[in-house]
Amino acid sequence: MAKSKTGPSSGINMQDLARVGAQARLDTLKAEQEALLTAFPDLRASSSGQGRPARARASEAATPARARRRGGMSPAQRKAVGERMRAYWAARRAAKAGGSSEQSGESSGAKGRGRKRSRRK
Repeated sequence: MAKSKTGPSSGINMQDLARVGAQARLDTLKAEQEALLTAFPDLRASSSGQGRPARARASEAATPARARRRGGMSPAQRKAVGERMRAYWAARRAAKAGGSSEQSGESSGAKGRGRKRSRRK
């Protein structure tokens, strides 16, 4: 089995190689940035690390961000929703009561639908 050429006895330091590669990549990125700034000089104002032009930041500071709020329901709307839900659950209870005698036997092998809920104490 041949020994690795990057081991401690070979004199090659992986950290130094990584640093050289990183420096070369950084130089490439700086050259690319300079080419882009030459092509688009208006980007130079925002390239100082601020992110956006001062005009956009000033208008944002003037209008604070508000959380979206939902409109409330009127009492009539609440009552209508309550009636619909009562009818819905009454139909569900009726359907469950009508079909529960068939599901009580294990001969069908089918599992019940939904999750069982434990009662809170």
